[in-house]
Amino acid sequence: MIYNRVFTVVLLFTLFFTISAFAGKNKDKKLWWRDGQVVEELELTSEQVENIETIFQKYKGEIRYFHKELIENENKLKKLIENSNSTKEEVMKVTDELNILKAAGHKLKVNMFWEIREVLMPKQREQLQLIKERYMKGTPKNTIYFLDKCLVNEHTFY
Repeated sequence: MIYNRVFTVVLLFTLFFTISAFAGKNKDKKLWWRDGQVVEELELTSEQVENIETIFQKYKGEIRYFHKELIENENKLKKLIENSNSTKEEVMKVTDELNILKAAGHKLKVNMFWEIREVLMPKQREQLQLIKERYMKGTPKNTIYFLDKCLVNEHTFY
């Protein structure tokens, strides 16, 4: 009886670990520079892939911070709008703060995109655009994320 419980726990732990590892690998493949086929088509060097990954990692934390702040401010605005005692000034103040936050997050992502773009040679940039177009037409759509269509409040790249 106790062996059955131990076996069940070990089996569940193994299953959970396997699913987690598989999900993590699939999550990694969603970014274009982590996809072997895209890397091969673009003829990216290992140094280019490493540089792109470094740039992405540098910005990822800040983008997550902006996302968290954006969600909090959107919830704050929603509560103010739903509150019959809120004033227009309070709502507009939070709206302004939200717009400033969105603009700062967007600028941050554009900076990241630009730095990644600069790692690529002009021919690779052109080829990447063709690959993006091909993948966007394919099914299922967005099996690889190219980041350029992501907004600050989307979860598509982390």
